[in-house]
Amino acid sequence: GSPGLHAWMSSHRELLACDVVLSSDGGFAFQGLPHIHLGNRGITGLEFILRTAETDLHSGTYGGSVQNPLHAMAELVASLHGRDGGVAVQGFYDGVRESTEEERRDMAALPYDEAADFASIGAVGPPVGEPGFSTLERRWTRPTLEVNGMWGGFTGEGSKTVIPRQAQAKITCRLVPDQDPQSVLEKVQAHLRAHLPASTAIEFLQDQSWSNRAYLSEKDSPWNRAVGDVLRRLFGVEPVTGRAGGSIPAITWFKELLGVDTAELAFSQPDQLVHAPNEFMRIANFHKCRQGYAHLVYALAQHMGARGHSEL
Repeated sequence: GSPGLHAWMSSHRELLACDVVLSSDGGFAFQGLPHIHLGNRGITGLEFILRTAETDLHSGTYGGSVQNPLHAMAELVASLHGRDGGVAVQGFYDGVRESTEEERRDMAALPYDEAADFASIGAVGPPVGEPGFSTLERRWTRPTLEVNGMWGGFTGEGSKTVIPRQAQAKITCRLVPDQDPQSVLEKVQAHLRAHLPASTAIEFLQDQSWSNRAYLSEKDSPWNRAVGDVLRRLFGVEPVTGRAGGSIPAITWFKELLGVDTAELAFSQPDQLVHAPNEFMRIANFHKCRQGYAHLVYALAQHMGARGHSEL
């Protein structure tokens, strides 16, 4: 979102005053099965540069004697996770709010076909990640650290025998309730400094305007009941409930700045290649979305009016 959105929202609280926020961001966790979103993970991240020289160097002349930043980057990035799949950053899991037994039972009862899911994306091998948790728990209720990009040196066609002067990487962390984005960021930076390979300098580049805490709403809230009514009417089946692994910073900011929750009514499907080339949305789902928001206005008035909220 806009880097100035949080500041604008903070200075226009009276203008934005409301009973509930509506969001069409997100979608279904399972193909064709409507989903009531109870929350989203938070996010923080950074970009950093490793430098080993002032200029690119001839690998025949300097190779084997000058630190190669690509080698150093591979070593440093690999240190962020343990062999068991968990995040190896000291203190990364401090303060993480554990799922309740009810939440774990609800997730275990969902119609999730792990084998089919991994086959659909062409995954090479079985699931990986923090030990002791299911795939859905890892995606929805546990914090993660991912390397989103690494680059440096010569990447064009053919060969160029060079030791690059620097390498870069981008990292993001998905956060869960009770994790503070700034605290997590500082711990990741401390880990990178502590594990920095020899003869290497590190520089951090980051814009934290988009960092945000996780968001979690009540399962039986009037807005979630209203969303459930709409989804039943549109699809004729009982919707599932659960969190989402992605992040929507504005939702958290509405909660923090205005004290209001968000009704998430979204219609994208798991096979729509979100954030990938050729992302798309089916026209039928677009029409369902239009119908859904018309129904949602009335459903919210019915459910929220019963709790003493203002008329919508």
